[in-house]
Amino acid sequence: MRKTVYLILVLLFALIVLFKGKAIEHKEKQDIISISEEWAKNGKPVDVVTAGKGVTYCYEKISGVVKSATTILSDVPPDEIVNLMAGQEFDSPAYSGVSGTIEWVSGLADSMTGLYRLSLKTNRKMELKEGVIVPIRVRIAEYRDKIRVPRAALVYDAAGVYCWVVEDGKAVKRAVRPGLECDDDIQVLEGLQEGDKVCVNGTTNLSENDKVFIRKQEQ
Repeated sequence: MRKTVYLILVLLFALIVLFKGKAIEHKEKQDIISISEEWAKNGKPVDVVTAGKGVTYCYEKISGVVKSATTILSDVPPDEIVNLMAGQEFDSPAYSGVSGTIEWVSGLADSMTGLYRLSLKTNRKMELKEGVIVPIRVRIAEYRDKIRVPRAALVYDAAGVYCWVVEDGKAVKRAVRPGLECDDDIQVLEGLQEGDKVCVNGTTNLSENDKVFIRKQEQ
């Protein structure tokens, strides 16, 4: 008798699990159909930025140690020192009040570490204790009148590099030639024009000539 009851309970449990699994599968299919219908009706949602020209700043990122209220010392490897020289401006992405210029750069590497020493002078006194490590970015170049877009706009695959551009409410795949990467932006040397609406989010499900609607647009 006990075996019979146990077997019935096992069968009931299996049926409940099977029923729940089928219900979840059915709901998932309905959700997929619902999303597909929504896309067909209103278009796939994308966020876009308007491609435009501007100043692109390029930085060398290093770190330094606070030596005094106005001095930061840094030791950098040879592949970075080639881009650094006295007079270049710097700031710190971690400490908004820390900025200034490179005061001097050593012409010789340390015989033990192989690193080059440089001294950075801040524009005003820092409220940081001696020995604090400070992340620094030194502006090493700037490029004007070049089209730039966020790095997220570029898609890389085996065929090359491209962007998704919205034209007449549809997604168009546009091959591009990228240039310098600076912070979160990247130059586009070929393939885009000023005013192009370039997708930065929602590109994963896009295909050529898909209908889209712009969820968010930034200049």
